[in-house]
Amino acid sequence: MENKTVVCPFCKTETEHGMGVCLPCGANIIYGKPPGWSVVLGCFLSVVISALIGVALGGHITWFIAFAICMLVNVLINKAAFQNRVTFSR
Repeated sequence: MENKTVVCPFCKTETEHGMGVCLPCGANIIYGKPPGWSVVLGCFLSVVISALIGVALGGHITWFIAFAICMLVNVLINKAAFQNRVTFSR
């Protein structure tokens, strides 16, 4: 079993992977959070794709179901794509 560490960009101290706070400087450590642009892009594409499906197949229920499925796929893709991302914030 290997010990994973992350380096704080504020104080340059190595911290054990899994910690929620950098002990020397107090920066919050967040694991797996996707960047804002990815969430906004996914939401935009979900609206566009579900609108196209709703127009093609007709009906508000079809649009709503397509939107729910697109948003679920968006969440799953973001979760998988950014699972190893580590973010520090003060």
